[in-house]
Amino acid sequence: MDMPLTVYWGCTLNSRLPKIKDSMLNILERAGLGFREFEGDSCCGLPLFLAGDLGEARRRANGVIGKLADAGTVLTPCAGCYATFAERYPRMLGLHSPFRVMHSAHLIDQLLAEGRLMLVGKGRTIAAYHDPCELVRRCGVYAEPRRALASMPEVKLVESGFSGERSNCCGGGGLLPSSFPELAIEIASMRISRDIMPLRPDVLVTGCPSCYLNFSRAIERGEFGIRLLDISEIVAERMGER
Repeated sequence: MDMPLTVYWGCTLNSRLPKIKDSMLNILERAGLGFREFEGDSCCGLPLFLAGDLGEARRRANGVIGKLADAGTVLTPCAGCYATFAERYPRMLGLHSPFRVMHSAHLIDQLLAEGRLMLVGKGRTIAAYHDPCELVRRCGVYAEPRRALASMPEVKLVESGFSGERSNCCGGGGLLPSSFPELAIEIASMRISRDIMPLRPDVLVTGCPSCYLNFSRAIERGEFGIRLLDISEIVAERMGER
């Protein structure tokens, strides 16, 4: 696979969810892909867009593009970063990045399709996938994570009536957890209890650290008895020996 994966962009949430970063880097190493981690402040400026400060967002974006000028491809596990690079920079600011941007779900789907990752079964697992709003509503990304999950040994993907383009929000984005944290948790709890738990899954999978954090709070408070994993984590757990 001729793919110049130069930079892993972890987003500022790296410090709060290091296991997602570790899982993705493990996948990159196991697949034999060359990469380097972005060092320093890795905020794409999404909070500035959400707050309506487009002037500061433009300054941030120009700085980020300059720091990534030597990148062929930027890989991120963050749905918000992906949407900001791929959609907000060009549409809202008229800035076109010189690099290709990929979400981790894109890369995982491609690696599995090409046989670059060998996965093993871990016992029958029923998995429900939650679509991050930044991926599915803003960027139309919903097929890739489903293909990846469906191709994993002993994993059965289950879907609610509110998934894909009809997926309900978890309440974790749009600065809601910062402004109204209790409301954000309540929305996540409703998403789990009404849409997810009736499917009787063993694990809830998502591809967004903001969704992950908000779901984790709701799961802890509601004692739902379900595992929560990023898509990179469920892959890393099932990687066999090379």
